[in-house]
Amino acid sequence: MGFEEAVRLYRERGWVKIWSGYLEESIYLVRDELVRVPARSIPRYTQGEAEALNGLTIDEIQTLNE
Repeated sequence: MGFEEAVRLYRERGWVKIWSGYLEESIYLVRDELVRVPARSIPRYTQGEAEALNGLTIDEIQTLNE
């Protein structure tokens, strides 16, 4: 899936599943806490949470994810 396709899906559904190189696992990016995703076992991050991670080190992001 390309970037434009991911943006389109995010806008339409309110979520997109991506591979996180930092976390080395799939995650969902969701518009807000009310958005439902197909698999509850996959970590999810709201837009605000993802923005709050900006500037953190890889180690800090991995610790928060755990």
